[in-house]
Order: sequence, then C-alpha cells, then structure tokens
Amino acid sequence: MNIVVLDTDHFSTHIIKNCISKIDKDFKVDRFKVPEHALKFMEENKTDVLFTEVELAGIDGFTIAKKARFINPKINVIFVTNAEQYAVEAFKIHVSGFILKPVTTQKVKNELDNLWFKIE
Repeated sequence: MNIVVLDTDHFSTHIIKNCISKIDKDFKVDRFKVPEHALKFMEENKTDVLFTEVELAGIDGFTIAKKARFINPKINVIFVTNAEQYAVEAFKIHVSGFILKPVTTQKVKNELDNLWFKIE
C-alpha cells in the first residue's frame, strides 16, 4: 500500500508514519509538509491512501482531497485533525475516514481496515 501523509506540522506526520509502520512495515509512506509537493508527488506516483490535516497553510484539506481525487478517483482520503467540527463536511465529500487527534495506532488501524476503495 502506498500512503501519503500531509500536515504542515512535521511532528504529526512523524507520528502517523510511526503508527502505520506498527501496523505493516511493508506499507510505503511518504510525508509532506507542503501541500503542493504532496499533490505533485501523487501526480507522479500511485497513491492508495492520503492522510491529511484539514487546516493547512494556504489551502485547506478539503481542496487537497478534491485535487487528490481528480488525480486518482479511487484514492482513500482520511482526515486527521483537532477540529471535530469538520466531520460532517468531510463525510459530505465522501472521505474514507476521519481521525481526531491525538493519533494512535489503533485509530489509524481502524481507518485502514475500513477503506472505501480496497487496495488491489
């Protein structure tokens, strides 16, 4: 599975990557702080899952999710945020999951176990 983790907070991307590696060491995880860099990477590399913060510098996670879906209509988008108020809006755009910080391995595993688009 190829996973992109996007958050302007480097520590948050590190935590998510560590959680993913505890679930399956064979998952490939690329971390990004700059949304445009993540989008360019997804244009050039197959990405199965995108973990993204909703509140990003200069652009929001909803826009990133829509752009990622334009690149790959079957990408699983999972929002990771402190902002519970985004949950309803997130599911209106059909994200695969929603994690409230603090991130734990169990929360990440629950979302990866219930992806909308199964990985081939």
